[in-house]
Amino acid sequence: MLHRGCYIDSESNRLGAFAPRYGAGWLFDRLLGQYEINNQTVMIRRAVVEALAIPRFNPEITIGEDCDLFMRVARNSRAIGIPDLLVYYRVHGDSISATRLSQAHEGLQEVVRWVKEDPELLLRCQQSLRKAEAKIRFYKAKAAMVVGDSAAARALMWPAVSVDWRYAVLTLATLSPRAWHWCLSFGRRSV
Repeated sequence: MLHRGCYIDSESNRLGAFAPRYGAGWLFDRLLGQYEINNQTVMIRRAVVEALAIPRFNPEITIGEDCDLFMRVARNSRAIGIPDLLVYYRVHGDSISATRLSQAHEGLQEVVRWVKEDPELLLRCQQSLRKAEAKIRFYKAKAAMVVGDSAAARALMWPAVSVDWRYAVLTLATLSPRAWHWCLSFGRRSV
């Protein structure tokens, strides 16, 4: 389910790369804290999907329906990371991720909802749950910054400051749109 890939622009120039941070095994907890699955190369056994309560993408989620489905699979299954470069991921301003920023948190928010309803997962994944909730705040703050509402973005980010130093930096960056965009330019990690 996890693979190495490369971000490219509209002219196929490389912008950065990504690679799985995790090997193989039960990775649900780690994936909750840092979601690493891109749906371009996922392979899942049919029996695993058919065993799910909802064996398909959730149609109520606009962005992140793959996150919800793959996390439901990872909840009870082992995952394997493939270190080979398998995909080029084109980044452009017309993508659904770029044009529907206000909905970017939906898939992860659904995962957080059902994790909180499961006492065993809630106990087992507390730290990762905090990271997931901080990531949801980041997605919402990003949407607020796009429409120029830096005060709302700062209010959204403030509770995430203690989760990770990067969220503290982004919270400060909400004071200046220029600083915010500069910080986001580091978002595509190199391998």
